[in-house]
Amino acid sequence: MRAFTLDASGWHDRAEGFRAILAVLEAPDWHGANLDALLDSLRGGVNGVEPPFALTLTGMPAHLAGFGEALAEVFAQATREGIAVSLHFRG
Repeated sequence: MRAFTLDASGWHDRAEGFRAILAVLEAPDWHGANLDALLDSLRGGVNGVEPPFALTLTGMPAHLAGFGEALAEVFAQATREGIAVSLHFRG
C-alpha cells in the first residue's frame, strides 16, 4: 500500500488543504475542491493515485479541526464502500 504524508501546519483554510490533498493524489486540473468530489474520485478512475493508499496529515491547525473531521468522514465513507483508503492524523 502506498503511503503519503502531508504537513498541514501551514494551511490557512480549506482551499489550501484541498490543493495539497489533490496534488498528492495527482488529481486532474478540473477536479472539484469539495468533499463530494473528493469522495467521488476516491472511488477510482479519476486521480493518478488510485487505491489502495494511506494518507497521514500532520500538524492540522486547530482552526481547521472541522475540515479534518469532514475529511475523516469522507475517508470513512469510502472505506465503508470497500475502497482501500485510510486517513490518519498525527501531531
